[in-house]
Amino acid sequence: MNSIPGGAWPTRNQELLLKAALFKGEDCRSAWEQWKRQNDVEHLDDGSHRLLPLAYHNLCSQGMQDGLLVRLKSVYRYMLTRNHLMFHSIIPVLKALEARGIKTMLLKGAALTLTHYKNYGLRPQLDIDVLVPETCAHEAIVYFRACGWNPEYDYPIDKVIQFRHSCGFDAGMHKRIDLHWNIFQECRKKDIDAVFWEHAVPVKVNDVNTLVLSPTHQLLHACIHGVKWNTMMPCRWVADALTILNISGNDIHWNDLVSLAQERNLSFSLWQALSYLCHTFAAEIPEFVLSGLEKTPTSLYERAEYRVMIARKSALFGNFFKFTFGYAHIPHSKNIFARICDYIYFLQMYWKIRNMASMPFILIRDGIRSVSAKQKQRGGK
Repeated sequence: MNSIPGGAWPTRNQELLLKAALFKGEDCRSAWEQWKRQNDVEHLDDGSHRLLPLAYHNLCSQGMQDGLLVRLKSVYRYMLTRNHLMFHSIIPVLKALEARGIKTMLLKGAALTLTHYKNYGLRPQLDIDVLVPETCAHEAIVYFRACGWNPEYDYPIDKVIQFRHSCGFDAGMHKRIDLHWNIFQECRKKDIDAVFWEHAVPVKVNDVNTLVLSPTHQLLHACIHGVKWNTMMPCRWVADALTILNISGNDIHWNDLVSLAQERNLSFSLWQALSYLCHTFAAEIPEFVLSGLEKTPTSLYERAEYRVMIARKSALFGNFFKFTFGYAHIPHSKNIFARICDYIYFLQMYWKIRNMASMPFILIRDGIRSVSAKQKQRGGK
């Protein structure tokens, strides 16, 4: 697979592939033909490769005849098998949490697979995202650790809950779960997720009861989580958001969507995402929604955070600024000394440094490596 240096928005080629995967009729055919002329399916970036199952399904559903579909079919079948294994792995987990009286909610790809794609092969996933109430996070983490799931952040549980909004767990063989106790990294206030639980929609994974976000909340989550710089070019969120709009557009409560974004200081990010969908993919977004979000007063801090989140990491400071904005959303003690100690521990956890005394040396080393790699990259152009 080809590697491109990440970004915050899809490239022109990825936009063509998205249109081939989502549009109908001549618009789909034209996008596909343009994309084929400019790309080699055997040498794609990861983000584009993960769109191939959806493109295969959409092209076949319209009777498209193309020899390249045989290759796309193999990717689709692989994703179908992989996702079946991943969903199968979470059934005992959901049952065990339910038996302990812990509510669960599927997020992101897992939720959209069940409610919108309705096909296990269309939405590739690296893990299954499961949300639990914040008050139950400690018990859930204890359960995962006791059952042999290896945590991404092997630190004291209370610290992980304090500084993170989620933690990944891995048990091998396609058994990967990202356990969340807050939906948004940017929104960590007490009970701020109550509205999402209140309007959650019941679903079943086989015979196990769980929940998913309402269509309005799924759209908000897809947009806010998607519009960030990522080493894997971020085009999957576009497919998710457009699929939600295509299937559940009549169920979107637009006034609620705007209010939720405004209450959480997410108006600017949501406006950017919805404007992009509207202008690039002709998504049917009501004008009053776009104008309302655009006219929402936003602080310099909110705009600065948005710019940091869509920017590639600094050659010298890495993700230091992104982590710093992330830390600002965490409820803190008013004691300045306690806050400084917490900030140091927070950075130590995000950089996964076990020994705090070694932190300055590791950061200097990584900074030198990053600058050196950047210079080599420029020299190779």
